[in-house]
Amino acid sequence: MYRGEKCTNEAFINTNGACGYGEHDDAWYQWGIEGDYNKDSGSIRTKGENTVAIFDYKDGWQVPPEVQARLDKQDRLQQAQRDLFAQQLQQRLTSMGYDVNVWVHGEGADRGHELNLDSETFKDTATRVQFINGVLPE
Repeated sequence: MYRGEKCTNEAFINTNGACGYGEHDDAWYQWGIEGDYNKDSGSIRTKGENTVAIFDYKDGWQVPPEVQARLDKQDRLQQAQRDLFAQQLQQRLTSMGYDVNVWVHGEGADRGHELNLDSETFKDTATRVQFINGVLPE
C-alpha cells in the first residue's frame, strides 16, 4: 500500500488520521488472492475516489517458465524441509512418551505452512495447555 504525501504519516490501523476518516491509500498491490500465490493485482487511485486497475490475476500473466521452474523447485525444497521437521518432531515426541501425530498442512498459498498436532490427550484442556506451555517449547 502506498499513501501520498498528504496522508503518509497516518497509522494504518487508525482510520481517523491526519486526513480524516477512511482509507487514504493512493496505490496498492495485493498478492495471494484466493489463497493462490500466483494471483496478484495492483491499482492506483486517481482524482477523487476512482481507481484504475494496473493489472490483475485475470489477465493470465505468468512469470517466464524458467523463473517458474526455479520457484517451483525452491517451493518443493522448502516443503521437504517442513515435512522433515514435522517427522522429526513426531519422533521426538514419541521418544518422550507422547502419542501425538504431527504433519504439515495448508491450502493454496499456505500449502505446507500449517503444523498440525493431533492426540487424544489434547481433548482435555488442562493437558493440552500443559503440553503447549511445557512440552512443545522444549
